[in-house]
Amino acid sequence: MILNSSAYNYILYFDYASILIIILLISSVYLRHLNKSRSSKVFLALLIICFITSFFDILSANLLNKYVDYNIKSFDHNLYFSYLLHELYYFFRYLIVFTYVIYVLTFTQSMKMVKKSFIFMILLILPVLAIEVLLCTNYYTHLFFELSIDQNTGKLISTIANFDKIVIAVEGYYLVFICIHLFRNRKIFSIIQTLSFLLMVPIMIIATVLRYVFPDVLSDMMLISLALLVIIQNVESPELLINSRTGLLSSKQFEIAIKKEYLYKPKSSIVFVNFINLYDAYQKFSYDNAARYIKMLANLLEQIAKPYPVYSIEEGLGAVIFNDKAKAIEAGRKIFNDMSNTRFIDLSFAPEMAVSIVDLSIDFDNYEHLFNYADNFLDFKTAGVLEYSESAKDMIEYIKLNIESIMDEAFKQNQFKVYYQPIYDVENKCFNFAEALSRIENHNFGIIQPDYFIPYAETRGTIPLIDLQVIETVMKMISTRDLKVFGLNAITINLSLVDFTNSDFADKVLELKDRYKINPEMIKFEITESKDINYSSNLIGMINKLIEQGFEFMLDDYGTGYSNLERFAKLPISYVKVDRSLVRLAVDNNMDDALKSTFNMIHELGRKSIIEGIETEDEYDEFLKYKCHYIQGFYLANALPEDEFIDFVMSNKKIE
Repeated sequence: MILNSSAYNYILYFDYASILIIILLISSVYLRHLNKSRSSKVFLALLIICFITSFFDILSANLLNKYVDYNIKSFDHNLYFSYLLHELYYFFRYLIVFTYVIYVLTFTQSMKMVKKSFIFMILLILPVLAIEVLLCTNYYTHLFFELSIDQNTGKLISTIANFDKIVIAVEGYYLVFICIHLFRNRKIFSIIQTLSFLLMVPIMIIATVLRYVFPDVLSDMMLISLALLVIIQNVESPELLINSRTGLLSSKQFEIAIKKEYLYKPKSSIVFVNFINLYDAYQKFSYDNAARYIKMLANLLEQIAKPYPVYSIEEGLGAVIFNDKAKAIEAGRKIFNDMSNTRFIDLSFAPEMAVSIVDLSIDFDNYEHLFNYADNFLDFKTAGVLEYSESAKDMIEYIKLNIESIMDEAFKQNQFKVYYQPIYDVENKCFNFAEALSRIENHNFGIIQPDYFIPYAETRGTIPLIDLQVIETVMKMISTRDLKVFGLNAITINLSLVDFTNSDFADKVLELKDRYKINPEMIKFEITESKDINYSSNLIGMINKLIEQGFEFMLDDYGTGYSNLERFAKLPISYVKVDRSLVRLAVDNNMDDALKSTFNMIHELGRKSIIEGIETEDEYDEFLKYKCHYIQGFYLANALPEDEFIDFVMSNKKIE
């Protein structure tokens, strides 16, 4: 409530309405069990703060109305109490926008990142802390407001200090922060959810304006409570938060958490729990007893995994997100042992569990791969505790055995897709290259990596079709997007040596260049070093033909065992990509001198070096000392579909 320099009979109906709405919202949270997630608990705290604010607003306004109605001239004996009520109102009122910021950060899984940054924490907490500390001194300083009585007329005089404008500026600071944060995280929730979150911004602005225009109408808390009502309907609703069958966090919450991980560098590990004899439970019990049994298993899983969040993805499949792989492995074993040996007194039935542990930082390129794996793991029928590589083994073997039919379907259904992995420029500290990578998006197996289908395509002679499709896709993207705007200098494309066995391959590449009118400097071709490489005049001639048109070449997988100076010198290359097998040697073995010599040789021959396969911070730090020019790997960036790739390079663009 803002006090103006005159006496008013304050209208309290809106405050009474806000109290009623907030009580209903708090009751809804408890009755619908919406207080399990961290964000829901912060939302509940926000509701309680709003209730307290409305309560003190009503008390302080009633006290002022009393002095106006009865024209009381003696104000001194209640002065302290009046100031106290007003200051308590202001104290909680200023906490609302700050708590709302915390709620948004918690909902988008960003609080753990904020806690790691001391500067960010200061920028977040210091403004509201300064306001609240200064508010405690208001009785003496009158920075915010002043209460007094006109001894001649008996009218109450209440005035606002100029400092209130600074408070409004602080609120504006937090509202801008919310808008920026929601924009950066817009892909993790729907448009309706985004708009529901953003609704608080105009509401707070309107509430502030109304407090000045109509100071006797205390409407701001009702407006805020209505905004919270929209949020609980579209964001904190039971179907979005809680799985009604298990009482665990919903699959939608799991999707939001995982998408958030992949907006930045994923570091978490996940324990998937598959109740593989679920069907037998339904056969053994009545439907109601089976549902009760599943609910008891879910409660047990939640108790074992505390304090980590537990999600119900599909019936019979749960997941727990851990911030440390060692903790995930330990918890995975405990979950398997405790749940497999559980016998509920009145429902004697042995649950069979398959537990899989995955590491987001190395096991999956993006969240779609993870979701596909989760769908496939639901069909996994072998009890035990497995890490991702083990539990995926059956699926991988099946892909290998059925690669012919998978490839046929991929060609017929146009399932080949191009992903882009950003490459980091060490000197300029930005991503200015990217490698185009072919993937198969199969309906049954999800994303199939090139390691499975490229060797088959090479033996069957179909690899030129795949490579030309990648080249055309990349050229089309370059022709429709100004990559320089995104800070990108070029896209690299892998070529197979089989491509150069076709005499017209180079002509087809040049035909695509002319069709899409692209600058050839925007594309660099990678050719893989191999013992089977044939340095024929035909091969060298086609490479030179493309180089003459402005394309550049780089040698891929250098260091795989077929490296020698003769091969290195014969190819007209500008870049050398050092194979990731040397990454392990650098970290795990005493290879420092040998690696320094390798990179020195590359640089002395006038080539630029790229190291690929960097997956950890230790590997990243290790290769910085070798002064390589570019670094590529999951530690810095995953391979992404085109739109996500563009968003990534835009958000990480070097600021000139």
